[in-house]
Amino acid sequence: MSKKSTNYNKYVANDPVRRLLLKNFLKQLRCAVEKVHPASILDIGCGEGFVLKYLIQQGVKAQMRGLDLSKKAVAIARQQVPGVEFSSGSIYHLPYPDNSADMVLCNEVLEHLERPDKAVAEIMRVSRKYIFCSVPHEPWFMLGGLMGGKYITRFGNHPEHINHWTAWGFQGFLQRHGLHVLKLSALKTFPWILAVCEKEEIPKQSTAYLRRIVKNLKNSQSDFRNDNLYNLVLASARGKTYLDVGCGVGDLAYRAFKRGYKAVGIDLEEDIIAEGNKLYKGIDLYVKSVFDIQEIPGKYDTISAIDVIEHIQDDVEALKKMATRLSKNGRLIIVVPGHSSLYGIRDRNLGHYRRYTRFELESKLKKAGLHIKRIRSWNMIGVIPYFIFEKIMRKPIEVQLRANGSNPSRTRTIIRKFLHLWMKHIENKVDFKVGLSLICVASRNPNND
Repeated sequence: MSKKSTNYNKYVANDPVRRLLLKNFLKQLRCAVEKVHPASILDIGCGEGFVLKYLIQQGVKAQMRGLDLSKKAVAIARQQVPGVEFSSGSIYHLPYPDNSADMVLCNEVLEHLERPDKAVAEIMRVSRKYIFCSVPHEPWFMLGGLMGGKYITRFGNHPEHINHWTAWGFQGFLQRHGLHVLKLSALKTFPWILAVCEKEEIPKQSTAYLRRIVKNLKNSQSDFRNDNLYNLVLASARGKTYLDVGCGVGDLAYRAFKRGYKAVGIDLEEDIIAEGNKLYKGIDLYVKSVFDIQEIPGKYDTISAIDVIEHIQDDVEALKKMATRLSKNGRLIIVVPGHSSLYGIRDRNLGHYRRYTRFELESKLKKAGLHIKRIRSWNMIGVIPYFIFEKIMRKPIEVQLRANGSNPSRTRTIIRKFLHLWMKHIENKVDFKVGLSLICVASRNPNND
């Protein structure tokens, strides 16, 4: 950056409207900072140091540091705010130890990044507790550009902005990456969105939880959801060899074997794989991560990953690993939780980093070098009860209804039969464009049907 950078000009502008909007934003930021009384503040993407200078002038007492990619901006910041430590560096590789700042600020940075998820993970690493993030509020920012006669051919979109968020979309993005959003301001901070967040570690999926799921559901035949989902997945399988990533006890791999495939499964949980080897004969199950997939010999005509990549922080890299094991005309079948706005308690309990929109899943598959053959939503009937439990009642929805159980009531039996028939004859044949899951079939070969 130089003295004529966009950031610099924003803070020194003579435009009274812009100055008023910026004054209101900084006031809201200061009030939020003062409520949590941080002993130390780290400003990532600090530019020329205007935010830290403002906080100091307003009497905020904290040890302050700033970091920016631009050495020119850092030089100006040192002149503007003597006594504060400013450094040059990348947000993807912050030169600070874990939990080194009570509060991390990140204002108008994430919209510029190709990997905002990676940046948030790094910010979470260095934050001890609080993270304050702001981004332009769309579509108002673009509308303002159009009204000002700027970037007409881009419909008002600033050429440096590659990510665009509404208030709800930004909140969902942060929640999917393990942040608890304490407050989201969009009106008082217009035309920016300010999110006041608290770091919240995403729990890892535990073997005990998996054992409870296995015990409740017994097997995929007794679980109407997985029974119908697996049938739908296998209808898209091709070739002679099949690999199921995140196979659990091996239900899907065994079904593929029964249909004539040479089937293999991998999973991280040693106890679960041991359980699967007792249950099923004729398939090979290995204790392996997707990142160790190269240790499994051979190429595969079909690879499936059912409810797997949402557990992986670097999901694009996981997709790339799976793509390397596909045969020339092989296909990858991915099933993930849909609708990022539904992210809630159960997702966190399961260790989900995110739920996906269609656009997000398509984008990540393309980054992994894969060509999308088809994508659809599934389990539309589950959306409303999931929304009621997760967003209104704020309690995780359970899965017991999916299994037969012991001595089921007549009402429960009728409901299960209805849901099974609905999924078999309606959900598996009609894409309602809305559902709890997204199913995508992709290939390395663009000409593969």
